[in-house]
Amino acid sequence: MTTTHTNISDLTISSMVEGAYLIQDIQLCATRAGAPYLRATLSDATGSIAMVCWDYDGDLSPANNGSIVNVTGQVNTFRDAMQLCVEELDLANLCDWDASEVAGIVPAAPVDVDAYCALLSTLVDSISTPDIHDICDYLFYKHWSMFCTIPAGKSIHHAFLHGLLMHTVDMAIMANALAANKPTAIHRDLLLSGTLLHDIGKVLEFEISPVTGMVTGYSKRGNLIGHSVLGAMEVADAADTVGASEEVSLLLQHMLLAHHGDPATGAATVPMTVEAEILHDLDMLDSRRQICTENLSHVQPGECSPYVSVLNRKIYRHEISKCQPAKSQYQEDQTSAGESSASVGELADEPLRAVSDHPPCSEPVDPEFRRCTKLLPDGTLVPGVVIEGMFYPDDPYAWEF
Repeated sequence: MTTTHTNISDLTISSMVEGAYLIQDIQLCATRAGAPYLRATLSDATGSIAMVCWDYDGDLSPANNGSIVNVTGQVNTFRDAMQLCVEELDLANLCDWDASEVAGIVPAAPVDVDAYCALLSTLVDSISTPDIHDICDYLFYKHWSMFCTIPAGKSIHHAFLHGLLMHTVDMAIMANALAANKPTAIHRDLLLSGTLLHDIGKVLEFEISPVTGMVTGYSKRGNLIGHSVLGAMEVADAADTVGASEEVSLLLQHMLLAHHGDPATGAATVPMTVEAEILHDLDMLDSRRQICTENLSHVQPGECSPYVSVLNRKIYRHEISKCQPAKSQYQEDQTSAGESSASVGELADEPLRAVSDHPPCSEPVDPEFRRCTKLLPDGTLVPGVVIEGMFYPDDPYAWEF
């Protein structure tokens, strides 16, 4: 079946729209005069847009969050932001759709998913404290497939396929760098493991659409307990299973229970260790960075975004171009010596921490060619590929081995 579709990123004011989109955040409302209307968010692989359908008397309800709908309407503005005013709205019949058509509509993380899965395995394998490593290894083996696939949330941030994987790994990269910078003040394995596991409870908190893979709502446990406590319960069970010490179990549970920072914002307790405090800060940093990125995606340089309610402000897109990284001493030495990147494999003759035995999200196309990340002794993570057992960094002249 061929579907009609206009990418949301291509929409402009007054654009006429007829196509299929993912629908989320459905709200059934009424005007002051009592007339029914529906508000929601429409998404595709290129972005999202708020929508409203006046005088709505159809069958859609919040139970249809995460579904694909057929839409006809026109783009206008509401409170300085684009909004789609929908005239016709109904559920799409997906019986004749193929997987590629669904994938073209459902938003997904803008990262190399296989590389992120490999890096997640690398980070777990790099934990040297036995009890901490065993807890992480047990939980990721248990929840690997779902963890690497589901969104990190319903709408606030990383609300796309593989969003939980992206959010977690991006935070873990920052945690690893901080621990390497302050090795005497931060317990690297504790911070890294708490970061990797901080949202593990979301695999139990969410209800996921079997068609689109998106979050449609919250499970009974999600509503009554929440992901922070669910995650702590998973850690306690894993610690008992692998025979970890009570101290390690309590410290990890505390990090998960405190990672929202304050009971007023959903934390079960306040951070009481250095690692718990840093985890909270990293969670805020990465989630807000993603919120800014998503809200600036359709904003022109030199202009402000519409009001962002979760940040309680507008945000500005500056016009300063990204700087080019300076050449390292190694790059200058290699350039002057006239060496090519073909010899880079010889630089990586120390042991690799690459793809582990964790179940992969998808089978590699070529077992002799795989994405991986090398973990250097100073904590630096170097992305690259393994070809016939030899490691080649993506940027061979940016690193000193």
